[in-house]
Amino acid sequence: MNNYPFAFDEVFDIDMTGKFVVTGLFTLMKRSDVVHYIYTHGGSVLSAPTRATDYLIVGGEKSKTWS
Repeated sequence: MNNYPFAFDEVFDIDMTGKFVVTGLFTLMKRSDVVHYIYTHGGSVLSAPTRATDYLIVGGEKSKTWS
């Protein structure tokens, strides 16, 4: 079992086999760790939001492009 500092499927009632978009900067982990977690739990990751997007995950670290 992987030890991640988050557990989407335990905290929220979300379908991990959904389609995700991951954006922003993360303070506790790399974005690649978030993507890996999604893939290993049956989900897929899109490169940009579309109508097919089920979940948008936004890192909480401030970014210069968020003005």
